[in-house]
Order: sequence, then structure tokens, then C-alpha cells
Amino acid sequence: MTITINKLPFKYLMFKKNDEKAIYEFLNNSFSAKFILNNDLDLGICLYYGLEFSEVYEALQAFLDEGIISTPIYCSKEINSLKDFEFDYNFIKKEILLVSSDVYDSKSLLFKTTNASVSKDKSNYVLKNYANDTEMKNIINKLFEADLNVSKASKMLYLHRNTLIYKLDRFYEITGYDIRKFNDACFIKQLL
Repeated sequence: MTITINKLPFKYLMFKKNDEKAIYEFLNNSFSAKFILNNDLDLGICLYYGLEFSEVYEALQAFLDEGIISTPIYCSKEINSLKDFEFDYNFIKKEILLVSSDVYDSKSLLFKTTNASVSKDKSNYVLKNYANDTEMKNIINKLFEADLNVSKASKMLYLHRNTLIYKLDRFYEITGYDIRKFNDACFIKQLL
């Protein structure tokens, strides 16, 4: 690996090499800041300076949503030392190869790869007839987005609060897990 670092602090992007040219062109056409393309054996690395993380993250998400590329992209937070970069890079390069096409920060990437390690058999055993229920998976995801707040989740789902409570009660009856309780919710979320 040969990475050219011009100055500290910096942020970087990591992605599968097959889409590196399209990503590099998009970044340089979208932002006035300079992106520096580096190479690894399997990954493309782009270092950048002077841009907010959220700007780059949102722009890349929109780019992926257009369907031009389909690769996972990791956006780092600010890196202040070479030691921090080496630690972050060595860990993330293993994780990025495990996930599907999306834009990730370290938190969302680690959450996704932790979920990827759960076996399908365990998931089917615990979730029973909800294992392939897309409606319930959507409910669980929205409940997490709402920080397990049922009222907020019901608004996000366009469901009456009592309807959502009924569905959550039914889920509890069948599986034995109450996803309104933090420990149960975390376990179920890992199984999805």
C-alpha cells in the first residue's frame, strides 16, 4: 500500500476498486476541493481536505441512489495522525468487503458487519414466521430510527399508534421478544 498524505488532518474514502474512476470523477466534478486518489490491491482510497463529512457523505449517497455505481463506500471522520490512519485503515479495509452497496461511516459499517455475522438458521429459529416478513422488518427498522419511541415510529410508518402496539404485541406473543425493550430490540435487530 502506498498512500500519499499531503497534510494532517484529513478525511478519506474507501471503496471497491471496480468503481474507482467513476467515484473519483464524480467527486472532482462535484466539489472544488481536491481529492487525491490512492490505490491498494483491492480498494480505492481518496483523501480529501477542507470539506465537511456530511457534505461528502450526502453527495455520495445521492450518487449511489442514481444507480451509476454499486459499491460500498466508507467515509472516515477526521484523521489527525498517521497512527490513527493506519489503525482505521487496517480495520475498515476488512469490513468494507463484507457489506453491500451503500455509503457508510464507521458506526453504520460496524453495525452492518456485526449483523452480517448472524446465521440464517439462528435468525429463522428466533424470528419464526417473521423471518421473511418485510412489513415487520420495516417496523423494527423504523422503531430503531425512532429510538424505540412507539409514537414517533407510528408517525414514521403512517400507522395508528394502537395498530403498531398491536403488531408489536403479536410479535412478542409469537417470538417471546418484546422489541420495545432495549435488550430484546438489539438482539432482534442483529437477526434482521
